Amino acid sequence: MKKLDFSDIKPYAITILVVVVVILVIPFVIKPQLERIREKNLEVKEGRQRLVRLDQKIEDLAKIDEVDESLKLLEVEKAVPSEKRISQLILGVSAIASESGLSVNEMSFKPGLVATASAQKSSTSEKSQKLTDQQENKNQVTFEVSLTGALRRFDDFLSRLEKAKRLMSVDSVETKRQGSNYVFNVTISAPFKALESSGDIIADPVPAFTELHQRVFSFLSQLKDYTSITIPALPTGVTNPF
Repeated sequence: MKKLDFSDIKPYAITILVVVVVILVIPFVIKPQLERIREKNLEVKEGRQRLVRLDQKIEDLAKIDEVDESLKLLEVEKAVPSEKRISQLILGVSAIASESGLSVNEMSFKPGLVATASAQKSSTSEKSQKLTDQQENKNQVTFEVSLTGALRRFDDFLSRLEKAKRLMSVDSVETKRQGSNYVFNVTISAPFKALESSGDIIADPVPAFTELHQRVFSFLSQLKDYTSITIPALPTGVTNPF
């Protein structure tokens, strides 16, 4: 039997060994290094893009009139405040009722949801509807107000409520006769929107104030403000007798 002769490949042994080592090293050493280099390149690219956006934002901010923007923000805040200002709602609706010639009997705020006849469906549908309503009601205050007066006075109340700067919607109305007048039980919803931010807000572009925004702002400016009332703070707690 003829023996294998490796003498012919001895000169190439080192080369072959090096090739084998390189093949084994690539997946475990070189490839992770290349992956890290790729990630660093992406970070550098994103950083450059962010820097471009910041430069553009600085230019846009330099063109803004701070006083004018602050006045517009205050005006919009009167329509949809960022906080639940219950006391101002009470005084505002009371002022509208007074100007309309109606008497306010009672006003109550609801912490939960307002049930309606249309919500009476199957149990599965009710659960789904309840979750949807809860999500929607996170950004609004719902309250009931009982009013007494003539029917034409109530029509005037609705007209003034519609033209009020503070955004309010009438969800339901119940009416009953009481002598020569009527009692109106009205459910009203008033939305509010807390300021929220997400993502890289610093590098986000400055929102553009479009022609549509200007038309909305001009419309709001013409409405009557009933709820921007400053309520003085009263002292609380026990006065120090010493």
